[in-house]
Amino acid sequence: ITCFNFIGLDPAGPLFTAGSASTLAPGDADFTDAIYSDSGNLGHKSALAQVNFFPNGGAHPQPGCDGQETICSHSASAKYFIQSIRSNSIKGYKCASYAAFQRGECGLQATHTFGHHAQANSNTGNYYLNIQPVNFSGKYTC
Repeated sequence: ITCFNFIGLDPAGPLFTAGSASTLAPGDADFTDAIYSDSGNLGHKSALAQVNFFPNGGAHPQPGCDGQETICSHSASAKYFIQSIRSNSIKGYKCASYAAFQRGECGLQATHTFGHHAQANSNTGNYYLNIQPVNFSGKYTC
């Protein structure tokens, strides 16, 4: 059975090895993408999908998680994905690293729509963006 799309929301890092059958891999579906928000802690440290998004560098602490447990950053990927459902204008920029992205070395041509609206195309690789979390406390309506 081939699935069209697998989305990794900060794919688990501890006890998982890149390349093992239990870890997300580019060939697991027609299109795989992942959002990393706690890379190297609770999230996997390796880029595992065809398209890999690293909001705010993809590591702890994510905005709003300063001084909090690492689970705050780990769960930020789900919050960012929810934000992306309502907006198809959030873009990631293909770049060698987050530091290079922050220095403005990535250009504007190689972009990929972030999250829910990401689609399979030939632009595989690692994409960086800055995004602020939305507070989802209380009732959330679509």
